[in-house]
Amino acid sequence: MGIQTYWGGQAVKIILGAVIGPKYAFMTNTLPLSANVDTCSLVSFFIFLAVFCPMLLIPPEKLQMPLKVRLSYLDPDGRKLTGD
Repeated sequence: MGIQTYWGGQAVKIILGAVIGPKYAFMTNTLPLSANVDTCSLVSFFIFLAVFCPMLLIPPEKLQMPLKVRLSYLDPDGRKLTGD
């Protein structure tokens, strides 16, 4: 997972900051300065992990049909992309 989870946490921080507002984006930092991370980023990181990790348990074979439905819905040429 690595760097992608860090950037996923940052994306969650931005999304929740936009949805909840400055109360979330500028929450007080309760961690010491030696932690090199602020509370908002750490909370966002764990929210991202809580949402993303269960998705890793879904086998790729189960995702083929939802992907085909999504492609055909969003893109008129989606059937050509999936081979149908």
